[in-house]
Amino acid sequence: MTFAVAAPLCHLPQLRSSLDFSKANQLGRGGITLVNHGVIVHARKVTCPRTCPTLLERQLRSDLQQLEMWSPRAIRPPRPVPKPQLWTRQLLPYSASSQPYYGVRIGKFTQYFHDVAGEVFVMDDKTLFIKGFSYDGQGPDAYFWAGTSQKTDGSGFIIPDERGSLVKLGQYRNKDLVIRLPDNKSVRNIRWISVWCKKFSANFADLYLPRNLQIPKPVTVEKLPTWDHGVTSGPVTIIDSQTFLVPGIMYDGLGPGKANVSENVAINE
Repeated sequence: MTFAVAAPLCHLPQLRSSLDFSKANQLGRGGITLVNHGVIVHARKVTCPRTCPTLLERQLRSDLQQLEMWSPRAIRPPRPVPKPQLWTRQLLPYSASSQPYYGVRIGKFTQYFHDVAGEVFVMDDKTLFIKGFSYDGQGPDAYFWAGTSQKTDGSGFIIPDERGSLVKLGQYRNKDLVIRLPDNKSVRNIRWISVWCKKFSANFADLYLPRNLQIPKPVTVEKLPTWDHGVTSGPVTIIDSQTFLVPGIMYDGLGPGKANVSENVAINE
């Protein structure tokens, strides 16, 4: 029979005459962890004579109730507290990928000329995100272009660049862009997007939107809280995990840092 005790063996005077302590004392404090009557304790193995197992077991159970139990395996470090997810993640569609959420993926540009590349996502009904956009800038009159016809052609319209400008595109090298359709246009009504040269009616690259495209909706939350410097705003809109639209923001400009604040601010982390 094998027992486990939770303190130095000298704490069990009632059992000294019946158990063999000579080897256990030589082994030092180390030991093994055993379960004895539902209690995890730490000790060395000690052998009980076969003539008195019932008496020793009963006495051991009584003594264990008076001893302070200790076990290096029973004493475990506290479990780490899981970090809370970003509150934007709780409001936006979940992505099983480890990549940040940019919206609903459409696909990559099919490149024909001028090294156009990029992966396009729909952020909402009027906003597109282009991941890693590249273009050599050598086209004479190129723009972001979209249309409703069955094939890419000159019947489309210009999509302003990431600055909201209608000037021709310059050179880009693996740049992430957010572009918005004109006010009277909607992603759900377009068939394709492209990089198009108006002067020569040339298609540098294009991408077709699927007909069953599920367009994500932005989420509107509370206004910015006012803590200092007269900061106020309208309800904040979460466009994706990187972009917040803060309408009607007000700030007195007296903080120690510098800030350029317009009537409507899109914050892109």
